[in-house]
Amino acid sequence: MASGRFVGVILGAVAGAQLASGLTLAEAPFVELPGDAAAGLLYDGVAPGPEGLERLVSSRRASVERVARPRAHRDLAMAYLLEAERLPDGDAQRFASAAEAEFLAALRLAPADPTAWAMVPFAALRRGEPERAADLLRAGLRVVPYSPDYALNRLAVLIALEGERDEELEGALGRILADSARHDLRATARLLVERGAATTLPPRIGDDPELAYELARAIERAVEDGAADGDDGG
Repeated sequence: MASGRFVGVILGAVAGAQLASGLTLAEAPFVELPGDAAAGLLYDGVAPGPEGLERLVSSRRASVERVARPRAHRDLAMAYLLEAERLPDGDAQRFASAAEAEFLAALRLAPADPTAWAMVPFAALRRGEPERAADLLRAGLRVVPYSPDYALNRLAVLIALEGERDEELEGALGRILADSARHDLRATARLLVERGAATTLPPRIGDDPELAYELARAIERAVEDGAADGDDGG
């Protein structure tokens, strides 16, 4: 059953929380608008503080009112997703809906933007709408079928959609898992362990035994690291 949480993106709901499992959000932020520092943090995988986030939202709203810029819409969407994670469910629903709208606005202007396609399914997951998340993921895979830099993001969505994946998504799972492992083996292993998929998904890499073996070893190390962290915390 898919989780309604903003799965695979934000680890915590406080300023400074790291994006889960090193999910790739690469690309340089705006350099000419207030709120750049907050945008840079978001794309580096760190949640900015409230003041920086407020400057980011204010400047990007003003920007999209003046001229349609896909990057401004996407920055707004990222900020709204963070707010959706921080807030109670009622407000979270509103911000998650706003995030999806901004991602889609960015995609109308830049239809092949891999970042927007990689992130927009998380807005639907945060609203508890796995069917919508699956639709958005399928649409992104059709437009940008191969995107190794964002394979980890897509893998996080696929894990969240367990029980909701159709034949198309099941068929894409093995390739996306392999792409993710090749791009960042450690982060992929950590994501699988954290999401309870460390035993069920690795066998999907059937055409690359060496990669499957490397992933299995990385999963073992991730489990050991988690156990060590638990012992330190205790």
